[in-house]
Amino acid sequence: MNKHTIRNILLILLFVSIIIAMAIGTVIQRQQGPATAIDTIYASTWFICLWIGLIALVSIIAIRQKKWHNRPLSLVHISLLLILVGAIVTKFSSSQYQLQLFKGESSHELPFDVRLDDCRVLKHAGSEAAKNYSSILTISEPIGQQSQMEISVNHIGRYRHYRFYQMGYDPDGGSAILVAHDPWGIGLAYSGFGLLLVSFAWLMTARKSSFRKLLSKLALAALMLLPLEQPVMASTPQTLTRQQAKQFGQLYVSYHDRVCPLQSLAYNVTYQLYGKYSIDGLSPEQVLSGWMLYPSEWIEVPTKGGKHLDDQQALQQALLEGRLFRMFPIADSTGQASWYSPADKLPVDQTDDNEYLFVRYFIGYCQELAFQGQSQQLDTLIDKLQRFQLQQAENQLPSTFRLMAEHGWNLLARVKPIAMGVTTLGIILFVYFIFCMGQGRSMRRWTIILGSTASALLGCIVLLLECLRWIAQGHIPLTNGFEIMLFLAMTLAVSGWLLHKRLPIAMPAGLLMAGLALMVAMMSGGDTVMTQMPPVLQSPLLCIHVSVIMLSYMLLSFVLLIALASLVGGKGEQERMRTISMLMLYPAVWLLAAGIIVGSIWANISWGCYWGWDPKEVWALISLMIYVVPLYAQHSPWFNNPRNYQIYCILAFLSVLITYFGVNLLLGGMHSYA
Repeated sequence: MNKHTIRNILLILLFVSIIIAMAIGTVIQRQQGPATAIDTIYASTWFICLWIGLIALVSIIAIRQKKWHNRPLSLVHISLLLILVGAIVTKFSSSQYQLQLFKGESSHELPFDVRLDDCRVLKHAGSEAAKNYSSILTISEPIGQQSQMEISVNHIGRYRHYRFYQMGYDPDGGSAILVAHDPWGIGLAYSGFGLLLVSFAWLMTARKSSFRKLLSKLALAALMLLPLEQPVMASTPQTLTRQQAKQFGQLYVSYHDRVCPLQSLAYNVTYQLYGKYSIDGLSPEQVLSGWMLYPSEWIEVPTKGGKHLDDQQALQQALLEGRLFRMFPIADSTGQASWYSPADKLPVDQTDDNEYLFVRYFIGYCQELAFQGQSQQLDTLIDKLQRFQLQQAENQLPSTFRLMAEHGWNLLARVKPIAMGVTTLGIILFVYFIFCMGQGRSMRRWTIILGSTASALLGCIVLLLECLRWIAQGHIPLTNGFEIMLFLAMTLAVSGWLLHKRLPIAMPAGLLMAGLALMVAMMSGGDTVMTQMPPVLQSPLLCIHVSVIMLSYMLLSFVLLIALASLVGGKGEQERMRTISMLMLYPAVWLLAAGIIVGSIWANISWGCYWGWDPKEVWALISLMIYVVPLYAQHSPWFNNPRNYQIYCILAFLSVLITYFGVNLLLGGMHSYA
């Protein structure tokens, strides 16, 4: 074998070895914990040597092939070298200190003293959940010099080369603080991050770049011319009339650390128990009020069962005990109200006898009035509770605008039938597109109109739902699996509609993938419930990180479907499809790299470390490495064969599936919710 062949074989071995090692590390982390995975794999000398060998060999090959004349490509290699050097410097020169301080207490672990002067906790209205927490610190030098700083979640304090992070708080007045010292590694890594994004973008847009050649090739080829069964109730249990239940649903309740209309609790309870929003024509508000007034009858109604049976039984028990009906705000001396259910321990020092009895026996009195058929008195009692809520917690109640948005979400968020319909239509149109391509003709006009109309309509519907949810919960809906898949479905549908005239496969592929994304969203179960955003997620980088990653996955989904479609076509179609696929692969890889980099910066701001070897981080990096291969070796004899390239793209998408679904379902980790 010649030297060129030996170098290529060695390059492949190093590349594959790193990927296999990282994949094994995620399994070890699942079975034995993060510390074992880091010690055994990620922080080991042999693993670091593999990375050094890979970067060095890639650079040598580039030099041997005289690729230094390609300035953007040279900068890409330099950026990778900077990132690697930064990571190594961080490993061997950085240090971290965990401080657990109480008010007035000092720590002497650092070259200077750190004293906690105060710890402040800001809570969400109507709940005990922390919205944010901060610490006031005083730093004292041995020579007597002092300085003060305030830190909070996502707001770092800096002193010399030390960074101070607010990691948690103790209800008794304590504060958990992380102090990180990394004077050089972060700067080198950040420089590499920025240079990588800029140089890769330059690499795509340079005059003689492969990406520009593909665009020209696309224009010259005129590619745009290419052608569960529900439980049945024996009898309907008793409940309120629809009008009474509607009035009942307008009350407020503290649910999942937020004050919301009781209607939202009714919708969530009904769907979690029965898998639908209506039981024999009864509205969700009627179902919830039935559970409150006639629990002995509603406990006999069969639930949807399945793998969430334990959760359903726990929910039924909470309803029977009245623990979910946290409808009673009680204000303290400062005017701040905490919300209670009749089953909770009430603050007797903050309530008079009449208020105490009203809260404790409200549900029992309602049950008695309902049993006696005294409908008017029951309405009066519900009105009294509404006035009580306004009196005790008027400043905590959501605005009329947010209430309208939440009511709109509750009424319109019927994702399941939309998902089933869109998926079915997407499958039909995608199969029909492949059939037409095999016959060498275009899709019929009426099918194009049907698909493009469905794509545009779906995009508008999901956009409306996203806006309603954003307004209702007060933060951008990109914090859990359900919301992320909803966003992905919207981007897929809109992209398919925008591209269908120039790229016929985009419309059926976009519909199919959007439908599948909605189906996955419905598998999220409890993620559909609106919740308050934890302090660590209250960063503008969250939206950027998730959006960019999801856009990358969207493009990679199109690459997958293009590969599947091209395998049934002739050699000419396969070559044209390869050109389209490569055009999507370039921005997909750039977006994936950008998403990982933004996530790293966010992690450094929130947790004091820009890379923690979490399973989702690792598999995102594996996906990036796998998809870089066709770009780096696109002119090799193997990848020049369109069929080989498309098969590689199909297999490569397995890494995306593992990154999103495999990590969530099997590997766990800090990112397993998304």
